[in-house]
Amino acid sequence: MFPGEWDIIDVIVLASYFKCNSSTIRKIVNTFENLHVYCLQSMHINQQSIVPKHKYSIDDLRSKASEYLHYHNKNGISILSLYCDEYPPLLKEIEYPPVLLYVKGSISNDLAIAIIGTRKHTIYGSEITKQFTEVLVHHGITIVSGLANGIDSIAHKTTLQCKGITYAIIASGIDSVSPFHSNVLANSIIESGGVLISEYPLGTKAMPAYFPQRNRLISGISKAVIIVESARKGGSMITCQFAFDQNREIYAIPGSLKSSKSEGPNLLINQNKASLAISPEDILKDFNIKTEIKQQRIPILKEEILILTLLSDSPKQIDELSSSLHINSSAILAYLLSLEFNGYVKQLPGKFFMKL
Repeated sequence: MFPGEWDIIDVIVLASYFKCNSSTIRKIVNTFENLHVYCLQSMHINQQSIVPKHKYSIDDLRSKASEYLHYHNKNGISILSLYCDEYPPLLKEIEYPPVLLYVKGSISNDLAIAIIGTRKHTIYGSEITKQFTEVLVHHGITIVSGLANGIDSIAHKTTLQCKGITYAIIASGIDSVSPFHSNVLANSIIESGGVLISEYPLGTKAMPAYFPQRNRLISGISKAVIIVESARKGGSMITCQFAFDQNREIYAIPGSLKSSKSEGPNLLINQNKASLAISPEDILKDFNIKTEIKQQRIPILKEEILILTLLSDSPKQIDELSSSLHINSSAILAYLLSLEFNGYVKQLPGKFFMKL
């Protein structure tokens, strides 16, 4: 609810025509009764006021802001003010929330969890992202990410494949998503009932400084953040620091000590900033979500046990397994298919297999 006599048109005037930032707008709205009072008192008190000299009157600017709002609505984009009931409640809790949020799609009150990670992921990171995303979506959780290449895109695409809902938080205007394949993915998200969210007006191109700002929204709109793979420094680690400061739950996927892609998650676990996530069921349990119990046949055949001993999170080709175990490829394939059916291994393109 807006204080005093303020409304979203006034806030758009401050943001779009007076070029006030979010902190300044909040201070103005909480101090003055309405836009006219602010302008009159500000100019009276200080001739060097931040109120700009316009050839338009305040009423003219409000009229232009109304047209601005109508244009967005006509193109399926909502402009949510911090004072609107539709504004995501979790975002209201963070430090420096955007006063205006540009949204394409409908934000729901469903539980949302962010899945983030490096652009240059490993096969292990890709498969883990798919595994966690599939289970979380199956249990009705909305997946949040940043539409970047790598882990972000895998989380979004897997959600769409599972007929789930995903939010993409972007560092540009909603009409300026790039590169091309990210724009295609963004359109697919909208067509599937998902949401694009930005704090930047239409026409804003992504800039390096915008990405860290965007990251605080990824964690801010989510109840928890899962980091799959990341170096010690990078955007995903920045997001996790925001999550830590915002008192969000952080889950880290452990990885090999020899992999630079796992240095970030392993460090967060070591610093007690993140909980160790061995399976998506760990996260569901923390949120009191009942999980389906999957009955797995316990491998009892000697050959199956040997195969599982050789497999790890690093994929192995079927011929490599055949050579190591001195068993012909056809027999190895039969054992592998049985293990895959019972949820112990995952088959990758090129007849590669990895242990789950």
